[in-house]
Amino acid sequence: MLQFQLFRVKIYPPAQNSLFAREFSPQLVLAETIRQKPASVLRKGHTWHIGNIVSLDLFGVYFALGRTTKSTIELYDAASKNFLEREFETAPYTHVICDTSLEVCGIAAKAQLAPSVEGIARQLEKLLNASVNESEGYRFEISAIHDPEEFIQQIKEAYSVKRFAITFTLPNPFDVNEDFQRPMERLLRDARGEGGKTSLAGNDLNADVLADLARSAAATGNQAEATIKRTESAKPVRRRLRGGVATVTEEELATDEDRRSVLRDIRDLYDRIRGSL
Repeated sequence: MLQFQLFRVKIYPPAQNSLFAREFSPQLVLAETIRQKPASVLRKGHTWHIGNIVSLDLFGVYFALGRTTKSTIELYDAASKNFLEREFETAPYTHVICDTSLEVCGIAAKAQLAPSVEGIARQLEKLLNASVNESEGYRFEISAIHDPEEFIQQIKEAYSVKRFAITFTLPNPFDVNEDFQRPMERLLRDARGEGGKTSLAGNDLNADVLADLARSAAATGNQAEATIKRTESAKPVRRRLRGGVATVTEEELATDEDRRSVLRDIRDLYDRIRGSL
């Protein structure tokens, strides 16, 4: 059984574009970077690679992500009656399925690469950034997509919501909340910042509006938190959008149709998380 956790890939343009630079398209940059099959030494003795690329449809792509390292094995040579050491190369890898138009990737767990899928995603982020041509200056950022349903349910079932906060990054995602999150992203860009957080406070904030903001935060790999009262007499408690990472499963990945099945599941889950965005 393979478990794919969902991650948002954000691509930021250079701070100062060349006068003759082509129009920035994050989706195109992501697709082209993957197709280059980048490789980079991210730690001494550890080279990470992208390979085995398969186009699944116009925007869907499968690739293998792994690292090569040198290891030694101890052997006994019966002919010489001596113990020997032989060096060999290991190359554990995992599966990644990406929709470049949504800027969303599903990464399969692989303990040989990292204890958590988030650890694998950090290496993919480093690999993509290491592969960028300095003259172009794009920057990749990968963050987990959390399933917001439990968080939203707690907000809607609460007696009242006293405070709500949401984080945001520079403009890139195409599907953020237009009334609140988009202006904050533009403000951050104009202020030359890299990240921000805005909070709302009141006696009983509108749960439907907060649910929309929570979906926007989840879909874009950002965070949200709410201070709620479960009942009129209850003490306020803080709840965060930090539930399980959105996950899809597949029995095996032996054929392209298996890969397309995962791609469909990733898109369906992402659409559910986005909701009415």
